[in-house]
Amino acid sequence: GVPYVPDPRYADYFSAPRDVLRACEKGACGGDCDDVAVVVASIASSLGWKSGLRAWGRPGSGGFVHVYPVVLWPKRPPFTKVIALDTTVPDFEAGDEPPRGEVLTAWTS
Repeated sequence: GVPYVPDPRYADYFSAPRDVLRACEKGACGGDCDDVAVVVASIASSLGWKSGLRAWGRPGSGGFVHVYPVVLWPKRPPFTKVIALDTTVPDFEAGDEPPRGEVLTAWTS
């Protein structure tokens, strides 16, 4: 996995998938949830899945604190469900999602 490295407290920094992978090649692998999410979503897209990023926040908080990749199942329409692919939460498996909360999904492909 990609070791968790938080963004500075004053900013939310987004890395391009190629930058995360290049850093990993150089032995400086690290990133936060959005960095890992874009890598996983990009890989899923390159394999033909309709993928996206989902932001999650605690109910009623008015904000988002986590981002994770999702894909539509099956691979071709008609789609019947969304599958979360969050690799940043220990012990999560494909399909596991955070507790009920506020969500916003942006489809990337």
